[in-house]
Amino acid sequence: MTDCKILNWNGLSRTATLLLATVCLGIGAEPATAQPTSARTGQWMALGIGTAVDRVTCNVCAGDLHTGLSGFGRFGGTLSSKVRVGVQVSAWTRIEEGLGEDRIRETMWSLMGLFVYRPQSADRLHFTGGLGLLGYRATEDGSALTSTTLGLTAGVAYDVWVRPDLSVAPFAQLMIAPQSTLNFNGEAAAGNARFGKLQAGFALTWH
Repeated sequence: MTDCKILNWNGLSRTATLLLATVCLGIGAEPATAQPTSARTGQWMALGIGTAVDRVTCNVCAGDLHTGLSGFGRFGGTLSSKVRVGVQVSAWTRIEEGLGEDRIRETMWSLMGLFVYRPQSADRLHFTGGLGLLGYRATEDGSALTSTTLGLTAGVAYDVWVRPDLSVAPFAQLMIAPQSTLNFNGEAAAGNARFGKLQAGFALTWH
């Protein structure tokens, strides 16, 4: 059985750590019939879900870390056995308990072009990177703080093959927007903001 060590990173939820551990325990039991062919061609699609830690820094933001539910969808094509390209749509949300409109609701979304790179054609380990739009919205007491800006993403994942055309992978993905303008109730707000999100979970990929 393949040995697998799990790093319990500060800021990642216990749920995400348990998900990663579960996948690692299953790697050694992966059936031979599930092994993929070395050639990857055509279209592919992936769905991922997990938890994410988000941080927003601005003049009127506390800059605290918040955990919420996060997920993504990906679709694309294959350039070679090592490189794939596609589009990723992702979202993160959380609700802070309160009464009525006093609840704080935060949402972060992204629409990005994505590439997937495997150092070797048959590698389970693969890396992702992308560039596109990142949006943010927070509402409290009838007021809304919003922003849409240019964002970057980078990630890593490790495939466990369920069958030759389907894999499940634990993944980690970071999204950042180094600088963005803010709008408060539709009007430009003073100062700039920085956004960051670190997500971990499971992804299913149809190859």
